[in-house]
Amino acid sequence: MKRWPKLSATCDIASHFILSAEVSMGPKRDTCEAEEILREAHRRIPFRTALLDAGYDAEWVHVLVRKELGAQSVIPPKGGPKTRKWPRQKYRRQMKRRFFKRLYGQRWQIESVFSRHKRLLGSALKSTSWEGQQREIRLRVLTHDLMLLRRGRKSPEGFQQSNVMSKKKGLTEFQNECYQTLLGKLAEHNVTDIDSKSVEGWSESYIEGNIRNMKFWIYEDGACLKGEQGSVVFERQDYDSLYDLMSAFINETQRLG
Repeated sequence: MKRWPKLSATCDIASHFILSAEVSMGPKRDTCEAEEILREAHRRIPFRTALLDAGYDAEWVHVLVRKELGAQSVIPPKGGPKTRKWPRQKYRRQMKRRFFKRLYGQRWQIESVFSRHKRLLGSALKSTSWEGQQREIRLRVLTHDLMLLRRGRKSPEGFQQSNVMSKKKGLTEFQNECYQTLLGKLAEHNVTDIDSKSVEGWSESYIEGNIRNMKFWIYEDGACLKGEQGSVVFERQDYDSLYDLMSAFINETQRLG
């Protein structure tokens, strides 16, 4: 059987930075490297949504992203043998029932990353040994991110930098109002042991903190709460008002805590 070097990677769709990468010998299933690249990416940026192709369609991948990493997973339920039957697992069945096509369309950003990577750095490896190929692939990933960091200098021909790299994004009015509403509702429940900070980045800014033994994040379009019993994502579009969103948030702090 013919074998070849296989690169599994994650990227930030706004900045096109490669956040994590694993090199292995193919052919093999994409899920073999899923846990490593997802955990590594989350250590660098606590992402709130993971867009993965059908090769990662497995219930345990959904559980890893949602229960352990506190994010939302979007994976088309098309892995495995073709069948008309609906998936039996909880999250794969949710994907079958309600798949976010518009959101998932952003997954093609990583295809743009790979295309530009091959166009500028070449599509073939020069090393012939397995150890040399592993080293060369990792160096190419590092080179890709260093090229993005060359802000203030002329970009290599054909290498388009994202506008979000020009300056850090500040917190939105929604995030500030959401945080103030959260403080007010916590005070109503006599909860004062809250520790938080704002994190400003090029791709997005968010508020993160701790309430008792739980962690929370407030993003531009919602919030996320992670406790010992699991995690919950609150999408802004699912609530009629900010007050309703925060009411649901507080209710979950009592359940997850």
